Amino acid sequence: MAKHNKEEVEILGGKATIYTNVYGVWQFRLWLTTDNKYVRKSLRTKVKDYAITEGEKLYIRILSDIEKGIKYYAITVKEAVEEYLKYQKTRIGDGDFNIVEGRYRTIDTQMRTFLDYVRKDDKINVLNESTLVRYERNGEITTYVAYRKAKEISDTTIRNEMVTINNFIKYCFADAKVTHISSFKYPSMPKKSYDIDGELIRRQTFTSNEYNAFTNALRSYTAKKNSKHLTQNEIFERQMVRHYFLFCANCGLRSGEIRQLKWHNVSTYKDITKRKVEGIFANVLVEKMTSKVRKARRVFSRGGEHIERWKQLCKENNKELEGYVFSINGKEYSRSNLQRHWKKILKLADIDDDRKQQLVPYSLRHFMITERVKSGLSFNQIAIMCGTSVKQIENTYLHLNEEMMRTSAKADYITLEDGTLRVI
Repeated sequence: MAKHNKEEVEILGGKATIYTNVYGVWQFRLWLTTDNKYVRKSLRTKVKDYAITEGEKLYIRILSDIEKGIKYYAITVKEAVEEYLKYQKTRIGDGDFNIVEGRYRTIDTQMRTFLDYVRKDDKINVLNESTLVRYERNGEITTYVAYRKAKEISDTTIRNEMVTINNFIKYCFADAKVTHISSFKYPSMPKKSYDIDGELIRRQTFTSNEYNAFTNALRSYTAKKNSKHLTQNEIFERQMVRHYFLFCANCGLRSGEIRQLKWHNVSTYKDITKRKVEGIFANVLVEKMTSKVRKARRVFSRGGEHIERWKQLCKENNKELEGYVFSINGKEYSRSNLQRHWKKILKLADIDDDRKQQLVPYSLRHFMITERVKSGLSFNQIAIMCGTSVKQIENTYLHLNEEMMRTSAKADYITLEDGTLRVI
């Protein structure tokens, strides 16, 4: 093939340049001060007039993208996710705007899931507002919800993932400045069916007899006669798990809130119950950063004796009362380890095998709420203790309305001097 002499022409008053290569094909060249490098692109023509027209169009398109915040030499989606995770890692620690290590691990998992959904080697500026609503995967159009539903992921998990993904793209827009969009549109999701959830929670809640069998199993799990084959560290871990579960059933805190509870945020005190019995209670401060709803609250609950017994065991094992309350090595105890112990304890419990399949660690929170309703507490009082809204309690625990009606029916009346009745 014959080679041509090179020709060079400035376009748009010198804002960009087109030139021919050795084969006579026109090329485009533009210096980008934002990236400190040239854009070089073939115009795929040997016709000069056509090359000028196409070069001007390309210049206008590049300039328009730059004004929108789109970098021509953009990083990939995978690189953007890695930068976001690096940023989140710097937030691990104490403080209102920081996160705990467990939260970071969740964000990491959610972002890895997002990378599986998109083409991670695409440039970040390829993503648009409709990426979660309409996206081509393997030649088929899908949504993020449909993609996760196909893997039998729960609605709650999908919602949480999309919130994190949206926080990621906001970071890319406002902080990293590598994309032109500030948020993703959310796909539509079916409304939560509280009737179904209520029935599920009813099944997951301990009966009084089942809870007694569970506490008996806890005693057996930590009994000396059943611990002869265990190391001292394993015995200590079982004791920690025992007191963790017992406190769960009394305080009503969420799993993450208890696992992240620190010694300086919990104390115990003695008081007299309504039945004139002296008890040991717990005074707990749930910090904003450990709360699911990111609001600090103070909780007064039963179960202080479990905190005191665990504290004594820590002292006997020369463990410093610093950092996390329920920990064996100073680090946050994992859900997976709690689940492992939970299964072993249930095996020891005198509970029907079919029922064991329905009981989960969160059943202890359900049990606590159910028992408080039976004792006469209102949904409003329980909502304050549990760090949620009255509406959420009402919707989630619809089946407890029957318990409240039974409690109301058992109330006594007294006759006042004016002849009226008053409930006591």
